[in-house]
Amino acid sequence: MKITKEKLLMTALNLFSKYGYDGVSISYLANELGVTKGAIYRHYESKQAIFDEIIQRVVKNDKDVAIKNDLPTEREGEYFVSSLDDFISFTLDQFSFYAIDEFGSAFRKMVMLEQFRNIDMIELYRGIFLTGPIEYTAKVFKSLINVKKLKGSDAEQMAREYYSSFFMYLSLSDYTSDKIKLIQELKDQLLIFKRNHGG
Repeated sequence: MKITKEKLLMTALNLFSKYGYDGVSISYLANELGVTKGAIYRHYESKQAIFDEIIQRVVKNDKDVAIKNDLPTEREGEYFVSSLDDFISFTLDQFSFYAIDEFGSAFRKMVMLEQFRNIDMIELYRGIFLTGPIEYTAKVFKSLINVKKLKGSDAEQMAREYYSSFFMYLSLSDYTSDKIKLIQELKDQLLIFKRNHGG
């Protein structure tokens, strides 16, 4: 039986999100797919290569969503951001990816699970879901403050306030089937932030 690279990748990610990276062997993955280990090795040289491609997909999604919303794709340096509205749209797109999209939500569950077992996963989790987004948001807000599109002077504090809503609703998404309602509630919270801090 032939297997597509896409099906292999998604199956591996779903298994990693349930049993952890170390809990899934190539043999287990092959058995789950009903193929030989050789069929998997024709697509990927190792389990690590599968994992690396999963990370590359997530990074690509982040960049694509940033470009779609006219935001910087790099998380270093100073940069221009056109509006808080663009950043709110970016935030809602990111929420949809990590809460609703099959690939994004399985990835988030995998990293959440693995952070308690693997020191490298702790850093990955922080970079994608904790300190990384707050640092990026603070830089965006600093840019908006500089051009008087955001009121305030403490971009880091505002970033923590803004991101706390995102993180709370992302956590809630694991416990509800009505994720569309959560998107609307998150949007309402972000619009309150805009009302309070918009320039």
